[in-house]
Amino acid sequence: MDRLQALVHAVKTTEEHSLKIGYAVLFIQFDEKRVQLRYYNAEALDEATKYYSEVEKSINESNSAVVLVSVSDMKELKEAYPSYFLNASEFVQSLNEFNTVCKANHYID
Repeated sequence: MDRLQALVHAVKTTEEHSLKIGYAVLFIQFDEKRVQLRYYNAEALDEATKYYSEVEKSINESNSAVVLVSVSDMKELKEAYPSYFLNASEFVQSLNEFNTVCKANHYID
């Protein structure tokens, strides 16, 4: 659930930004349902790569993910990484409702 909710938040975060030609680093923290998006212009590949490497070394892959992508616009980013942009909000809502029913019927704690 945390991962799905974080990905839903990732979609909202990226839709709020209009990216131009350059590089984007998406850092997704599943447990915190938090997404950080850093954009670098086309001349800043070294800087983007350095930031990506630092984050990659510091994360726990079981609860975080980081990607570095080259983009010309947000549409291209979504096409390159469709799994990061799934609209999972309805699925998450259904899972929450199912979980509530299971708890009410004492199927789970």
